[in-house]
Amino acid sequence: MNAERLSGVANLEDACTFLSGVFTELPAEEMVQAVLNAQMSFDAENTAAEAGDAAESELAAWADGARRIPAEEAVLQIARDRVVLMRGIYEDRILPPYESMWNVGGSANIGEVTRFYTEAGFAPTGQVHDAPDQLGLELAFVAALLGQEREALSRGETEAADECAAIRVRFAREHVETWAPAYAQEMRAQARTGFYRAVACMVSDVVYRLGTFE
Repeated sequence: MNAERLSGVANLEDACTFLSGVFTELPAEEMVQAVLNAQMSFDAENTAAEAGDAAESELAAWADGARRIPAEEAVLQIARDRVVLMRGIYEDRILPPYESMWNVGGSANIGEVTRFYTEAGFAPTGQVHDAPDQLGLELAFVAALLGQEREALSRGETEAADECAAIRVRFAREHVETWAPAYAQEMRAQARTGFYRAVACMVSDVVYRLGTFE
């Protein structure tokens, strides 16, 4: 049982780490190459399985096109799409990925998110300079919790792993789940590149899984 749970937690940690980087780092050739070389896997069930299948399909189609053009051109296409999808520069387009902009409550949401971070001893890396309720940072926090859960399971400390999972589930249900699915749906509808359509599907898949024990 623990081996199966350990595998699921590690898989989800990797997915959250990847998505966090997509939302907190600017596109670069290294990222494009890493995605082209990666074998993305989605092992969720029910509606999440549909999201995973869609992500794989979108990613495969994008990768096929990206391999036919210079890497710098692929990066430029992604960068242009990112500006529209994440920076909120057009009033009639998608809101940027901040919980306080998608949920009623505004700054109150930021305070609640920050309290979760503080109580869990989480601090973003020095390279990240953004509001705490940005999706990439929320996913980085979840990835850190999953990493602690994974390490506890590796040591056979099920009780400690359950404590990490409980924090992760509560954070997901009180924060990430309340807005990220709506953002992902709109992101998929407005994305011009298959890369970000795939990212949107991945977000839907991951968020579906965060609020449950693996």
